[in-house]
Amino acid sequence: MKDIKIAVFSYISLGKKKKDCQSKVRMLDKRLFKNDLLKNIDFLIFAGDTFDRLLDLSYHGLADIDYFFARLLDACAKHNVVFRVLEGTPSHDRGQPSRFDVLQGVMKNPADFAYVDTMKIEYIERFDAHVLYIPDEYKPTTEETLQELYDLMKSKELESVDIAIMHGQFEYQLPAEIKNIPRHNQSAYEKLVKTVIFIGHVHTHSRSGKVVVQGSFDRLRHGEEEPKGFVKTSIKAGKAFVEFIENKDARIYKTIGVYDLDMGKTHEKIQKELKHLNMNACVRIEAEPNHPVFANMPELERLYPTISWSKLPKDRLTGESVIISVRNEFDDWKPIDINSSNIQELILARLAKQSFTQEQLTFAQEQLGELI
Repeated sequence: MKDIKIAVFSYISLGKKKKDCQSKVRMLDKRLFKNDLLKNIDFLIFAGDTFDRLLDLSYHGLADIDYFFARLLDACAKHNVVFRVLEGTPSHDRGQPSRFDVLQGVMKNPADFAYVDTMKIEYIERFDAHVLYIPDEYKPTTEETLQELYDLMKSKELESVDIAIMHGQFEYQLPAEIKNIPRHNQSAYEKLVKTVIFIGHVHTHSRSGKVVVQGSFDRLRHGEEEPKGFVKTSIKAGKAFVEFIENKDARIYKTIGVYDLDMGKTHEKIQKELKHLNMNACVRIEAEPNHPVFANMPELERLYPTISWSKLPKDRLTGESVIISVRNEFDDWKPIDINSSNIQELILARLAKQSFTQEQLTFAQEQLGELI
């Protein structure tokens, strides 16, 4: 195998809210284009979960996604970068990376691009390397997946491959007490792969032996306070040298505990914490279920409209989360069906509550009658 430089991303998770999609595209744009990453690598890999969910044509961010990937394919062609996208978890990707094949088909200068949604061993002549691809949930069990790999390698008369690109998890990534989640056999795969095994799915970056877990490119939920990003790998003389590159623009998820604080102290603590956060951070307030802060969440939303707020009422002694219902002024609100038969009555009723004279109300009634 020749010496090559690789960049691997996973769990990009495009397709949530429009704001989130645009933010992720900007972060990808910065890493891939503005930092000249594509000028300095030979192989670009998206190791699954490029999408968050199934998107339809009405999704507002779809044009942003297509435009970004059209530019990415064009840049890969320009810089002679091999680009592969692996199918991730079926409930996330749902075969949607195939749309990049369509974009590739209309490019003036097509890139060396492929979307892989099945187990496959590809020989890339430029790298003089055999590359293994295994998507998530490929077979009902990981044992069946491994057996099919043995059969595939036997049919190709291969004893090993140079690089593996997978989606799923290995044993070391899961607690021993969790028995019902499929996990791959690390020792078995390390015997079959010469240099490095890239695997997506788990959100946290880690390394174990030949296994490299990129983790998610962005933060997706509370509890993910560890660094996010992607990995750059240089393979020299058959050895892999891996570097984790942090995405410092990753969205911040912050939990602020305000147990036993009155409202004055609560607001002081929240203000202090917010000074260190980005404007688009997601902030969760944690307190005892009867804390008045939960009834005042609309005020926090008004004061800090760019922050995404949520609440976590929790019993401090037991640590159990509690579902609470906060009544507010909108609880009794009911929508009004406004149509041509009642709009005049509704407007006049509203005007009657203002300080208009009877003469003015009569004039308004006449004008409304003519318009309607």
